Amino acid sequence: ADEVTYMRDSVLVQARGHVQGWDEENKVELDAAAVDFFRRTRIAVATGNPEMRSREEDGRTTVLRAQRLHVNSVTRVAEATDSVRVMRDTLSGRADYARFDDIAGTGLLLGSPRVWDEETVVAGDTIETRMVAHRLRRVIVPGHALMDYAGLHATTAGEASRRAALWVFGRASLREG
Repeated sequence: ADEVTYMRDSVLVQARGHVQGWDEENKVELDAAAVDFFRRTRIAVATGNPEMRSREEDGRTTVLRAQRLHVNSVTRVAEATDSVRVMRDTLSGRADYARFDDIAGTGLLLGSPRVWDEETVVAGDTIETRMVAHRLRRVIVPGHALMDYAGLHATTAGEASRRAALWVFGRASLREG
């Protein structure tokens, strides 16, 4: 960081300008223009084009970007607000708000959410994700679900529209299960 201020009475660290933070225990990196880190609760609030990268044991990286990131190192919950973008492998997503709970293996995208890969786009009022052992297993769209499936071949293309939908799969892709 270009400038760091430590406020001992509130146990707050404020970093400004080219901030880079690491949580080695959870393998998380956080870059932003500004970060407020509350040492007692281990919460970081990042603004100014923040980007969080979470690295798995197998080398896979999940990238989360937004206007504001709120990261709790104890509960391992990350919240992203405004212009949210998330990327992992070939899977991407966007929303106005997102909340990811690493311990519970859940994700929630709100505000015109969409997730997509090279074959499929899924959209709805809300998109929920479920992970098992850091592998995406379910995408749940509880309201106004839309899936646009391009497929690997021209003859497999199609669109499915439902009031609610659940897609279950074995890899980080959006093929209907």
